[in-house]
This record gives sequence, structure tokens and C-alpha cells, in this order.
Amino acid sequence: MSLHQLRTFCTLVEEGSFTRTAERLYLSQPSVSQHIATLEKEYDVILFNRRGRSLSLTPEGNALYTLALDVLQRSDSIPGKFREMQAMRYGKLELGVSTYVGTMVLPSLVAAFRNEHPDVAMTIQTGNDPDIQDMLRRGDIEIAILEGNARTFNDKDLKTFTIGEDHIVLVASKDHPLAALPSVTPSHLNEEQLILYEKDCSLCPFVQEYLMEQRVGQHRGTFVNSRDVARAFVKAGVGVAFINHGTVAEDLKRGDLVSLSIEGLEMKRIDVVCFYRQSTGLGFAGWAFRRILEKRAEL
Repeated sequence: MSLHQLRTFCTLVEEGSFTRTAERLYLSQPSVSQHIATLEKEYDVILFNRRGRSLSLTPEGNALYTLALDVLQRSDSIPGKFREMQAMRYGKLELGVSTYVGTMVLPSLVAAFRNEHPDVAMTIQTGNDPDIQDMLRRGDIEIAILEGNARTFNDKDLKTFTIGEDHIVLVASKDHPLAALPSVTPSHLNEEQLILYEKDCSLCPFVQEYLMEQRVGQHRGTFVNSRDVARAFVKAGVGVAFINHGTVAEDLKRGDLVSLSIEGLEMKRIDVVCFYRQSTGLGFAGWAFRRILEKRAEL
């Protein structure tokens, strides 16, 4: 069965004549007859009652006509749908982001996209890095934006590019004893309560790398899977925490938290990385959003 055969069949139903059907479709009459014969043979049914030159549909023909009209209408709508999607008058964009990206990075990007393409529907999923990467592999989302760096995401099918960066700071509450010191050393941390991160938090590998480099023990750590929880614990005086600057910028400005100067931390940067699957590529809306991401990366 082909769309051409279905179109020939529906046209024959509407015209009631092989001659008029052939003229309308610019086919020969034998071609029209062949299309109908092929459908009847494929489904092992008779589609028309033939009485001389008169044609009427059999019950099977009526059933096929109803179904074929729907198929052809859907097929005919495809070019228009694609034109609408290309013009961004229609479409859907599905993103997956970390909580940090969702609160600190994404709002301005979505605002820019919405300003240019108000008719495109958007779905935004937030979660930890493994969950977002699984969503991308399953095809549940088209684009993921997480923290890390390109080498963190070592899947060869991933197309990655960096759209920004943040630096990691060590913070304490304003009343913490370390807040009164002009600077602290890694050895100070061996005597402190540290707020650390579970493995599924994107900050975990960066913090773990620093602690290993500086030979800081983790036996007094309190492990959490959210930097917002870490921030709240620090403000409550539970301990000190490594955290990306963007998360605590307002707290530092208000004086609720204090950034501690410590050796070696100034070089710790965390990238904000966009990635998608090369094997599936991006749709029209995805490419439009990528262009907005690229503009941000150029700033």
C-alpha cells in the first residue's frame, strides 16, 4: 500500500469514474485500475461493486475510505506543519537542567527565547545530573544543561559546548570563628564541620578533587545532595561549605555569609555545559534555542 494508491482510491470514490479519476490525477486509466487492484489484492477484499459503468462501495470499501481520508489528510498537513515549525509558529522544546541552572542560568535564556518565539511550547525538567543524562539518552528531552565540563560527559554521541562558568568559594556564616580570619589554610578544615556533597551532585567531583589535593579529611563531613541545603546549613552554623559563587552571591552581598580566602581554591571553576545527542540532532526549536545559548557564550 502506498499513499499514491490511497489517493487514487479516494479520488475514484469521489469521481465515480475511472476516466475522470485518471484525468484528475494525470494518470492513465490502466494505472488507476492497477492501483485499485493492488489494494484489493493486498487486503484480500473487494472495494467496489461494479455494475456496468456504475461504481458503489462495498462495506470494506467504505471502511477503507474512512481510514484513507484520515491518512491522506494527515499526510497533506505535514508540509504545512514543518513550515510552521520552521517559522516558529508551532513546535515544542524539551529541556533538562540541574536545579542550579534552572534557578540561576535558565530564566534569562528562556525569557530571550520566549521573546523571539512565543508560540513554541516549552517543557523544563529539573533533576540531578544522572537523571538528566538518562532523560537525554531516552529521548525524553532534546537539550540538557548541567554544570561540569566537556570531559565530564564522555559519551561520544554527545555534542557539547560551554555557555558560561562560575567559580567555587568556601563560605561560612558571618558568626563563624573562621570568618574573623584574613585567610584560612586547608589544615583549618581538618578541624571544621564540612558540608559536602553526594556523588549525584555536580559539585561533588570538584570539591572532592580539591580536598584530595590539599589532603583534607572528610571524616567530619555532613553529606547533602543540594547546594541550597548546603547553603541553609552554613547559614544555620552547621559548618562551612564549598559552593559555586552564583548560589550565594546575594547572601554574600547582604553579609549573611562570608567568603573565606583559602589557598588553591581560586583556580576551581565550574562550567555550565549544554549538550545534546548528535545521532538525533536538534529540531527547529532546538536550533533556535542553541543560537540563544551561543549568544550568551559570546558575552
